[in-house]
Amino acid sequence: MPTTAFDARFRLKRWTGEFADPATERAYRQAAFRDARALNRLAYTVTALAFLAHSATDYWLFGFGPEFFELLALRLAVVGLLAMVYPLTAQRERHAAMDAGIFGLQLVVPAAYFTIVLMMPIGHITGRVTVVSVTSLLILLGQYLFVANRLRYLAVAGLATSAGYFAVSIAVGRLTAPALALEGAVHLLANLLGVVAVYRSGVMRRRQFALSQRDAEMNQRLEAQARQLAAQARELERARDAALQANRAKSEFLAYMSHELRSPMNAIIGFSEMMTREVMGPIAPPRYREYAADIHGSATHLLSLINDILDLSKAEAGKLQLNEGTVDLAAAAEAARRLVALRAGNSRIALRKQIPPNLPPLAGDERMAKQMILNLLTNAIKFTPSRGVVTLSAGCDAAGALFVSVADNGPGIAAADIPRILEAYGRTDAAEKGAAEGTGLGLTLVKAMIELHGGALEIDSALGCGSTFTLRFPRKRSLLAQAA
Repeated sequence: MPTTAFDARFRLKRWTGEFADPATERAYRQAAFRDARALNRLAYTVTALAFLAHSATDYWLFGFGPEFFELLALRLAVVGLLAMVYPLTAQRERHAAMDAGIFGLQLVVPAAYFTIVLMMPIGHITGRVTVVSVTSLLILLGQYLFVANRLRYLAVAGLATSAGYFAVSIAVGRLTAPALALEGAVHLLANLLGVVAVYRSGVMRRRQFALSQRDAEMNQRLEAQARQLAAQARELERARDAALQANRAKSEFLAYMSHELRSPMNAIIGFSEMMTREVMGPIAPPRYREYAADIHGSATHLLSLINDILDLSKAEAGKLQLNEGTVDLAAAAEAARRLVALRAGNSRIALRKQIPPNLPPLAGDERMAKQMILNLLTNAIKFTPSRGVVTLSAGCDAAGALFVSVADNGPGIAAADIPRILEAYGRTDAAEKGAAEGTGLGLTLVKAMIELHGGALEIDSALGCGSTFTLRFPRKRSLLAQAA
């Protein structure tokens, strides 16, 4: 048997074949109680019937003489003892008492048989020496084969049976020295075979018990782990549902608030633009015109943020949809460039454009295309230092797929921060320290919009080397590729 830490409880004793751990041995005896009880009850019944049946022999020899009644009393006493031990087989918790009771019967039954033999007439005994010899061997082997008990009890009972037989044989003077040696060898061999058979059977049964216990314990652990995983899965599912519900509520709230704020912001932008252009007449002093321009710029910026929030809420709610059409990508890029040109000039940033004149049209959403390019340009200008360069380029790659790139020579982005800036409201540590304006939604929206087109947002950046953001559309959205 294995002797690892896990199997230490199932280690077997070398000489008895029993478990070395008393608790494990008790558990085994209780588990084997039902089979042992059935076998022992069968042995009780057969023994009782055999003792009572041989009363006919007593009657044939003695009639209803006093010897008959003496033998009958002895036989009934043995049957009574069998009946007294019988209740010990009713409860598995009393397996130790059952073992002791059966051991007592294993000593009493052969002793009673040999007593009956001695009470027989000498002539009857000497005339049936073979019957007595065979019967003693049957009793001996029956104790090993048909009585379920501990090995030590069985061995002692077997030796006691052999000793009783030889005592009776010597008492009646029926054994010569050669016969005594021969039958002694037979009884010794029978005891040895019985002990070996019981030992091997016990070891095999205990090994099977150990395997079943290990399997049961493994199944219990697996069931406990399964219950734990199921509970965790239910908890995660509840948490996920709560998070989804909260996210939906947040998106709906943002969409509602953004929509409600849009109308007054449009009014503020419209009236401030009228004041800036002095549509209703001159504004004096000039400082007021500057104030009106500030109001217009701030309101426009705030409306842009509101639009970003509204688009993000639609994207998270799965309501952001494409308004399919034919997009002049060069015109969309130029429109976005014009919108940020003034800001780039105020920041002393050179805004360059590299777009071929024969760029194929794009199958997609024109508003989203312009918004994506505008967000990338705004983001690049925001993080590019004074006297820096931002380059807007577009074209077709080797596979015929359209792309738009915005490159800057700003501080760059660490590789570990790239996933972070693509999250909603995500900002790098450098952006936090620099207190750059914005909500952190621009790149999130760009990623959602390009993926809605079936494309991807590619980011090539490193600290101190600037950044390049590329919108790469799938080849099927190039109308030139479709025509081919």
